[in-house]
Amino acid sequence: MIALFKSLLLVVVVVSFSSLLFSQRALAVNVFPGCGSNAASTTVCKDVNSQTPKSTNPVIGALKTVIDVISLIIGVVAVIMIMVGGLRMILSAGDSKTVASARNSIIYAAVGILVAVVAQGLVVFVIDKVK
Repeated sequence: MIALFKSLLLVVVVVSFSSLLFSQRALAVNVFPGCGSNAASTTVCKDVNSQTPKSTNPVIGALKTVIDVISLIIGVVAVIMIMVGGLRMILSAGDSKTVASARNSIIYAAVGILVAVVAQGLVVFVIDKVK
């Protein structure tokens, strides 16, 4: 019974943290759209104009989109595999081989999430340095 509780707790923790790991960055909204020719010399408008990207490379934008989609797919598949592994562990009825197989699938899914997060972080870091 304790092993079942531990495995359920592990599934809940991994699913909770995986939702945090794959959250998207917040995008700021330009609250000063009126920085035209009249107000362009104000300090606020200069700050707003300095924060907007000067040029956006379509290749880098497409690459970021592809990486985000791949990371999303990996995250969804990993969470599904964790849930399937948890269900297999619950329904194993004490069979040690089934429990071990389910535990391995949960571990592999968690490692897959970790590898995907590190890979996305590295790619985003490299892309930001290339800009």
